[in-house]
Amino acid sequence: MFYEYRTYLMRVGEEGNYIRTLTEWCAEANSRGHDFRLVGPFQTIIGEENEVSYFFAWESLTALEKAWSEIYEDEHLLAKGLPWWEREETEGPLMLKVDSELLQEVGDPAQFSVESGRIYEYRVYTMKTSEKHRMSKDGGFDKFFAAATPHGFETIGPFKPKFGCENQISYFFVWENLEAREAAYKSFASDASIDRKTWYERERLEGPLRVSCVSKLMRAC
Repeated sequence: MFYEYRTYLMRVGEEGNYIRTLTEWCAEANSRGHDFRLVGPFQTIIGEENEVSYFFAWESLTALEKAWSEIYEDEHLLAKGLPWWEREETEGPLMLKVDSELLQEVGDPAQFSVESGRIYEYRVYTMKTSEKHRMSKDGGFDKFFAAATPHGFETIGPFKPKFGCENQISYFFVWENLEAREAAYKSFASDASIDRKTWYERERLEGPLRVSCVSKLMRAC
């Protein structure tokens, strides 16, 4: 599976309008035979609070290219999106920044589905080049996920970019609410059976193994 991750920084107050427009457009596209599997949308709750993000899921790159090519020839769908673009022409930008990236699952395909109201913690790591092997299914992340699960961590992923930074890997933690997240982290931190010394001793001797670490909390709409 491939996941097209799209992030929109909205003009403040336009988040709900965009979410409604997006979901209605996707429903209309699929009713007309276009294959757009929407995962999300999400609204960031810690970070850029006027940010909306979502995924399109694709079985293959061919399916992605075919769907996008077909919708630009569908006059009905183009007309459905016209009111939004007319607003941008008269009122100025409603979407202040748009980013997208194409992710590919590592290992066996995951069942990536979301539930409204749940919290999704998206974590992105850029690894040291010599640590790229950790991005494989058995390179360490599967062991980390297995150790975290008993403490209440539900995981989705990992993923790696199909294009872009080859040393990057990302995944999700999923929570019922923020209280569940806090409890799981406390439980994990107090587990003396988990080996943390080896990793941090290597970083002390070799320098950073993770060049950058970025995370944000999002709530499924």
